[in-house]
Amino acid sequence: MPGMIFEIFNKDGVVLRRGAIEEGSLNIDIQEDDYRYVIRDEMDPSIIYKQGYTQKVVSKAEANPYSISIVSMDGQDVELYCNTFKDGHTILCYQKSEDPSSRQEIELEGPRTRLKIDPGKYIFYTRNEAETSAVVQFSIIDETREELLAQVKHNIAQYGEKHDLILSGIQGHLEEDESCSVYAAAQRVYLEVPKEDKELLISSYDFLFHAERILNERKQLNNEQVISFTKLTTAPQEFVQVGPEVTRVLVYEADNDKYLFTHSISTDSNKAHMVSLRIDHPHRLELYAGNNLVSCFDVFCPDSAIKASMWNSIKEAIDKTEEVSERRFLLFNNQTDLTEEDKERLSVESYRKPFYEIVSAPEASFVESDIEIYIQEYEMLRRLDKPLYLSVKEDGFVFYPNYSKRFLITDSTMSLNQIKDGLYPEKSYFIWVEDEEHNPLTSMRLISSNYEEMYNYGVSSRLASIRAYQERLVGFVSQQFDNAPKLLREEIDQLSTVADISPNNLYKALIAKLSLSKDTRMFNSIANLILQDKYSSFTVNERFFGGNAVLDRKAGVLTFPERFFEYIIQVDSFSVGDQQMATSYYNIKDTGMVKLENADYFIVSAIDKSNYSRSGFLFLNTFKIDTILSSWKLGIEVK
Repeated sequence: MPGMIFEIFNKDGVVLRRGAIEEGSLNIDIQEDDYRYVIRDEMDPSIIYKQGYTQKVVSKAEANPYSISIVSMDGQDVELYCNTFKDGHTILCYQKSEDPSSRQEIELEGPRTRLKIDPGKYIFYTRNEAETSAVVQFSIIDETREELLAQVKHNIAQYGEKHDLILSGIQGHLEEDESCSVYAAAQRVYLEVPKEDKELLISSYDFLFHAERILNERKQLNNEQVISFTKLTTAPQEFVQVGPEVTRVLVYEADNDKYLFTHSISTDSNKAHMVSLRIDHPHRLELYAGNNLVSCFDVFCPDSAIKASMWNSIKEAIDKTEEVSERRFLLFNNQTDLTEEDKERLSVESYRKPFYEIVSAPEASFVESDIEIYIQEYEMLRRLDKPLYLSVKEDGFVFYPNYSKRFLITDSTMSLNQIKDGLYPEKSYFIWVEDEEHNPLTSMRLISSNYEEMYNYGVSSRLASIRAYQERLVGFVSQQFDNAPKLLREEIDQLSTVADISPNNLYKALIAKLSLSKDTRMFNSIANLILQDKYSSFTVNERFFGGNAVLDRKAGVLTFPERFFEYIIQVDSFSVGDQQMATSYYNIKDTGMVKLENADYFIVSAIDKSNYSRSGFLFLNTFKIDTILSSWKLGIEVK
């Protein structure tokens, strides 16, 4: 076609390529961004001979978004199913996501293959001599069997002596058989427990349930990146609700290392189904989109007595959730700026307000697929010298015992990974700090990968707590000072705009700010009332010491009576003009001695390390003749 040219455009109408047509034929290699072509006269571009849209020929394997799925994950041992094997792809390729030099290939003999892979993020795809499949990314978890078993133990809601017996049994199987997984060992121990020992049987299923849940969540978060998340409920009633992509569920019963097909569930029209499983047997559920395996779950069906017990727990949780939800009408009905969802969340927070609020709630931020946790007052927690946990529960399921996730706290910062720790990107969670016996030591904080949702609710929650504190404090102080309420409201309103001031430490910032007052007598009195109001919210033991503390005014040393238990001395100090207080902690085993220095004012109290009860407080200064400003439920002598 002499005298003609061709032009290739993208979707935005931008010319990508232009060239002459020679020898009466035109062969153009279609690229990914090509959208439209035009053939026009070379001399007169307004003359168009032909135009149309480009279409790159794509094979079934290339077009398949479900090229590979994970069937099982046990540490670094991974079983994959390659859906594109049926389309002639016989080579599996994989590499570290950020390291092309780590690329490896294996020849496939069938769609299923097992690999042993070092931990990390990997991309996988299949190929033949002519083409490659869609790329998928999987995270291989860095975790030993012992670490997984420890995490399972942390997640058990009411851990007791019977659980220790089960734990020993599982550890025994792992020691005897190095190839045995935690999930398999938990099944073996469950099947060894006498049926008549119901309490031991339930304890054994606790391990099995939580191991299964952790492993299923990891597989699901890897597999279901391009489909809607499946909702799976195991005991007490096996139930599955699949997304629009899934057309059938195949159910298998495990028999040693074999899986025997039992039945198929069509999900073409009805996406939610009860699943019939055999009691006291493990099963596998395989989810298919057409002929492609897209997700896989392992489910052990427990004894009917266990199911009955779990039903009772769930019913109690449902009743408690509904009861607390109704409280929103009493607590927040007049706050029209809040959504109904936020009112329900605030009702849960109010109901779960900790009896022992030792430190402020943890803070959280999202960095790609990780959640970074920061505990501002970790030093206090560290000095308790006991295992403490970050507790995580899905929003809406705070009162459900089997929804617990707990992570051992070892530092002021910690990182949670969405895939390893089973945190779904479309869900919201409450987090808080608690001890071994599940006593919460902080208030709750909502976390969500939806930053706007997390931020907006965080602001609402914080302001609701500050408002409640403000009203309580103003009411208390106004009983003695008629002119104080206006001042307190103004100062609290101003402090509420400071980001790092929480409802838990607001009283400290308020006292520090009020110290600028020229009327020191008024300041001393109001500060004393602020402290009385705050300490009245603690569990205060008036006989914490059984005697008076002694202040050596000249040396600036405060000495406490000898006690038979270990405790922590907390010293909050500040000077006039400071915007915040500095806090120091001292672990005391026998006689406690604390040197007071480098500040104008000190607030001193003690905390029992075992039961978190507090002493009263001392409010001291260092620059007036009268050293003691006030004391409350804690005696003091000056020498």
